[in-house]
Amino acid sequence: MSRKIFITSIGTSCYPETQYSYNGKIEISRFAPVAIKKLIPDLENAETYLFLSKEALEKNGVALKESIGAELISIPIPVGKEDFNEIFSIIESKVGESMQLYLDITNALRSLQMIFFAISIYFTGLKNIEIKGIYYGAFEQKKDNKAPVIDLLPIVEAIELFYASRMFRDYGVSALIGEKLEQEQQRLRSEKKVVSAPKTFIKTGRILKKISLGLANADAMFIASKCINLTKVSKSDTEFHSFLPLSETLIKSIKKAYKAFSDPLEVNALTEKELQREERIIEWYMNHEQYKNALSLMREWLVNKLLFFSEKRDIWLDYEKARKFAERKINLLIKLLKDKKLFSPDMKKFAKVAQKIFLMRNKVSHGGFSIETDRINYNTIHREVGEYWDEAKQIGPEIFQNILKRSIRGKILIISPLGLAPGMLYTLLSMEEIVKCYLAELMLITSEQAQKCIEECLEKVGRAIPYTPFCLKNPYIDILSEKDIKDKWLDKIISADKIIINYTGGTSIMQVNIVRISNIIRSYDIPFKEVVVTDKRSLGEQQANPYVKGEVCPIFESDYFC
Repeated sequence: MSRKIFITSIGTSCYPETQYSYNGKIEISRFAPVAIKKLIPDLENAETYLFLSKEALEKNGVALKESIGAELISIPIPVGKEDFNEIFSIIESKVGESMQLYLDITNALRSLQMIFFAISIYFTGLKNIEIKGIYYGAFEQKKDNKAPVIDLLPIVEAIELFYASRMFRDYGVSALIGEKLEQEQQRLRSEKKVVSAPKTFIKTGRILKKISLGLANADAMFIASKCINLTKVSKSDTEFHSFLPLSETLIKSIKKAYKAFSDPLEVNALTEKELQREERIIEWYMNHEQYKNALSLMREWLVNKLLFFSEKRDIWLDYEKARKFAERKINLLIKLLKDKKLFSPDMKKFAKVAQKIFLMRNKVSHGGFSIETDRINYNTIHREVGEYWDEAKQIGPEIFQNILKRSIRGKILIISPLGLAPGMLYTLLSMEEIVKCYLAELMLITSEQAQKCIEECLEKVGRAIPYTPFCLKNPYIDILSEKDIKDKWLDKIISADKIIINYTGGTSIMQVNIVRISNIIRSYDIPFKEVVVTDKRSLGEQQANPYVKGEVCPIFESDYFC
């Protein structure tokens, strides 16, 4: 059970005997603290601290100590900042963590009562103190010779709502008011004297807490769904006015702010409205200086924008079938930009913007763990991220469409070594998916002697497939450089929809070169399928009749787009 402490004070006046009343009970005493402690059942076992000046101690301290059983604590009369600091230190020494605090602010100097109240509010945040009551014996409001004891706890409620308002205004956090709504409904339900309690406070509170959680994690879909739920909560506006009137203006402000995110959610198809919602959330993050979340959502917005102009817009949430496709398109353009291989101003423009956003996103996501020259500049980050976002929004539909047109639908690229056994190539080109594809192209690592077999092999396949041979001068020792490969074949590689890489055939060095090509393809994050070709016939049978279909065995195809 939490410790209870009762803080009170007394002045130097000669206090008359007074009848104090609270909840129908009456207590007669010269001192309001004595009456209050007896009138409030929760204070029966509370630790009591009586703060008073030296003069008040001499005049009323001893008599009050005997009546209330308090620890007397002498404090200076507050005149300046030094006095305030001393009083603060004295009170802090008596207040521990997670206590229940009760205040009496009836007697002594008004400045001292304000200090007690201000320090208590401070401790509620710092030490998880819960203020359970703030009591005032209203001697001047006597009626029938009885002075009512008034509980001023609603003042704390106003301060809590002030803090919740500032947190929402400055940081967009609605979780605090959400928590307050839940607590208020539970409190009212537990009070037997309340005929009815609000019916939607807990529901509204939970929604507000979840919206804050979604915003903290840049989960646009979750944010949208909860903001939609917030608009559907019924009767809440009238209940705010009836049960928590001070919160009414704040709740209306929150609903107004979140309405921008509450357009109907279309999960089955990517719409223009969804993109606009994401834009508004990004700008909300920018306004609240939450750059990590802003950049994360900018990246997803670029992916979604590309999908919006593609035929994958109806499956836009499917990572394997749609989002991976768009991510790879963007990553490929960034990679090509670095290699200075981009072939149009539109693609350069897009790639530069995407690169800035992706790099800055990575930088802010790494927690500052980077070399000194690559650290975040917090003096310029708002301007930089704002400029990137403005550039991204200026990318027109035609640029996204041109990026998508760069791949010819259905084009398949076959990469293989070719030695003096053309049966391997014949089996490869006889694969059903190659035969059915009307746009196929062949890239071969071969030798001058072996390339003479290409036309004969294509004739046996029964199809004229365009091919590009790379003849090694010495097929036993020549290893191609990365520049050689990119100069000759990179344009073809990045233009393909599907790539099949065969490792079988030719010399060991030819196969090593195929591995080098596959590594380049991996570095561009282009999906491909790796296979090996086998012929289980004897060597003599293969030489006598090479053009017999063997078997094609895939060795890696998890990232292959079928």
